Amino acid sequence: MTTKRFNCSMGRREKMFSWIIIIGLFMFPIINVFTIGIEDSTIIITLIILAIVIFVYAFSPRYITVGNDVIIIKRLFKDRVIITDGVIAIGRKEKSDFRRDVKLFGAAGLLGYYGFFRSKDHGKYYCISNNEENNVIIVTTTGSYVISCDNPQEMMEKVSEFMQKK
Repeated sequence: MTTKRFNCSMGRREKMFSWIIIIGLFMFPIINVFTIGIEDSTIIITLIILAIVIFVYAFSPRYITVGNDVIIIKRLFKDRVIITDGVIAIGRKEKSDFRRDVKLFGAAGLLGYYGFFRSKDHGKYYCISNNEENNVIIVTTTGSYVISCDNPQEMMEKVSEFMQKK
């Protein structure tokens, strides 16, 4: 079977929310510079904020590759690999369902949604999504994943090919 690559673009809502958060985070050190001057605490806080933004960006998905019995979620740091042999089910996760889920650990809003979440329908799942409009849930024998890409329907069809091959 051939390998297919699916790009992962951020949705409008995620872009807008991320810019608001980033601008808001950097307003604190800027205000400090104009009110009390440049101090060690201002530099440290600025560096911490910058590190957080870079860290979250590094774990956001760049693209997803489906093929050779694996789904690879490509990120700058540590790709996530899902073996298609263990896939039990795949389907869309509606954004209305997604917004009701509880974040257990991770980022929700800054450059997307990353980390562990819990939902009433699917239990605990690992999320790597930067567009809530295109969420797909993949249930495997080892756990559940919510991922997003620009063409979720085509990606689900490609994964289903591997499921039928079993």
